[in-house]
Amino acid sequence: IVIVAATAITLLGLGNGLVLDDFFQRQIAVRGHDLFGRPHPVWDLFTFVPDDADVYQRGLAKGIWPWWMGPTLISFFRPIASLTHAADYLLWTESPWLMHLHSSLWYAATLTMAAIAYRGFFGPGLVLGVAVLLFAIDGNHGLVVGWLATRNMLIATTFALGALHAHRRARQGEGPRWSSPLLFALALCSAEFGLGALGYLVAFALFMDRGSWRERLVSIAPHLAIAVVWQVAYTMSGFGARGVGLYLHPADHPWSFVGAVVSRWPILVLTQLTVPVSEIWAFAPPRYEVAIAVVAGLAVLALGGYLFLPLIRRDPRARMLATGAALAVIPSCTTLPHSRLLLLVGFGIFGLFAMLVAEPIEQLWRRRLTALLVLRHTALAVVLLAISVVSPTSLGAMFDRAEGSLPTAQTLVVVNAPHAFLANFTPIFREMRDDFTLQRMRVLGTTMEAVTLTREDARTVRLEVEGGYLEGRFHHITYDPAHDRRDVGYRVDLGDMAAEVVAATEDHRPLAVRFQFDDDLSANGRTWVTWSRGRFEPFDLPAVGETVELPPLDFQMVLEGPAG
Repeated sequence: IVIVAATAITLLGLGNGLVLDDFFQRQIAVRGHDLFGRPHPVWDLFTFVPDDADVYQRGLAKGIWPWWMGPTLISFFRPIASLTHAADYLLWTESPWLMHLHSSLWYAATLTMAAIAYRGFFGPGLVLGVAVLLFAIDGNHGLVVGWLATRNMLIATTFALGALHAHRRARQGEGPRWSSPLLFALALCSAEFGLGALGYLVAFALFMDRGSWRERLVSIAPHLAIAVVWQVAYTMSGFGARGVGLYLHPADHPWSFVGAVVSRWPILVLTQLTVPVSEIWAFAPPRYEVAIAVVAGLAVLALGGYLFLPLIRRDPRARMLATGAALAVIPSCTTLPHSRLLLLVGFGIFGLFAMLVAEPIEQLWRRRLTALLVLRHTALAVVLLAISVVSPTSLGAMFDRAEGSLPTAQTLVVVNAPHAFLANFTPIFREMRDDFTLQRMRVLGTTMEAVTLTREDARTVRLEVEGGYLEGRFHHITYDPAHDRRDVGYRVDLGDMAAEVVAATEDHRPLAVRFQFDDDLSANGRTWVTWSRGRFEPFDLPAVGETVELPPLDFQMVLEGPAG
């Protein structure tokens, strides 16, 4: 009943339609080629930016990536997830609601597998019921179900929990030994996220396996070997992420990854324990990242220790779940913290909560805190699940509004936008409608702050932002602040336009940029626009020698559009 009810809540997202990555993947699945006409296999729908110098230059020239984006790789090996999307786009191309129904069915499969795994540890009874209930209605799961492109996490979690369950059965003499490694391999072929299963497998070997230490190591050796082979093959085949701050490949930057784990691990765990701290963290200035991580870490230690430590000391199942959840967080630290990354973590945390609820608690404040958190993970969780499962519609509406407000033109020059992709996705949207009028996009800058534009001559404008461009984590999808420097003298020539940084911040971001075009600014079919009042509007170029001030952008209006 719980699984059916939770799945029914996710059906609220049947009308979400396609959002961002979905359009890119549909292009490949339906037409058989990428944005540049190159053949692209349907099992590889998660290669967004290949490690190809020619593609990079063509993307810059067309304006699909902004001028400040350096050579980049964003490519993920997810063949199983890719094939499920390819089936959607080929079987019911014009019926996104069926695609979302497909995702909801995967969520039902995930919940069913979680229930089976919980039953293997707890048997029938109150603990099983509470654990399944808390996991099923967790508000952190909404976006994963409601956005088609994140289905890979559901698939990976289903196989990962299946691998844990099969391993437990095999170690207790109830099932074949080969099934768990096979399911683990399927999890890795669904998403990198599936690597989190290894945390639970290691934790099981440490705390619940009754064999000798040698036998325990041998039991998980196939999984470890699969993980190593997968990682080597993954890297050697050209998959991975480089050149953007949104993703971090441990093999490329091991020490940066260690730092990311230290700063992001407590944010993710605290989000699972309490409220979506990760979404609040995303809006905090990067200079406060260490302080926030320290506070979150102390909160996790205090809250987790106070609630679960007595349980962990006396019950090996609690030790296994706590350790497994703690280790399962680590793969998710390769990207910016977000609640969508917590499916596997939640399995362990909610198992602990269920054990806590089922036992008598003597201390008054511990009993009250437990009741408060259970209330948060039941009554409030249902509301959050319903809201988050439809949240992609707001993102989709924002991008539709942005694209719809851009005029038809051969060349669009965007003076300012809240984010590059609000403009740079336009060629993708229009080519999906067989509209090839737009030849190139030129996004000069993206910021929420005030912009000063000076027309230096007939062909040149200079833009300056107090505090600089590319500030904040939302720009990390096009820029890697840890390894990219956009200092004075950084120059990109796109043929029709050259961008040169003429002033930079202390942390190597553009402060002022000069843009020189190949002829008069209004020539060659150029149409100038800028973001204003929740949409793109025409921009009137000043006369030579004159300066105009563009006001700061209103964040709420960016999200919701103009009133009325």
